[in-house]
Amino acid sequence: MILLAVYAVAVCLLVAKHRRRPLGYAVALLGAAMPLAVLALIRRVVPPSDDVSALSISLIMYAEAGFLLVMGVFLASLPRATPRGMVCARCHYDLGGLDPAGLSCPECGQAWRGKGSGQEEPEPERIPIPRGPVKRRKPHL
Repeated sequence: MILLAVYAVAVCLLVAKHRRRPLGYAVALLGAAMPLAVLALIRRVVPPSDDVSALSISLIMYAEAGFLLVMGVFLASLPRATPRGMVCARCHYDLGGLDPAGLSCPECGQAWRGKGSGQEEPEPERIPIPRGPVKRRKPHL
């Protein structure tokens, strides 16, 4: 039983690492098919019996395969994390360490319009929050 849990965690971590890529979906499908393949192998090697244990093993393997299929497709469909800092808006190439003035991405040629480029959008005006005691108003009678 512990081996099935470790296998499920390993498959989920591998799928999450390759999410939004074809490899992530392939790992999810193959990870879900593996318990069914093991069940078919067990049925071929072990002689058939009307035992309750054979039914319980089948149910456990079907549950494992269903869980891995649903969880794997869910994890593979999650969006990838967006990088922070100086990153190209088009190809996500890391522009860290380069001079931002007049910079264009060396990978795709997109002009850098972020902080320090001289072409960035101005920050919106911020209204400060007043500090100190609240002024009391006199009620109108």
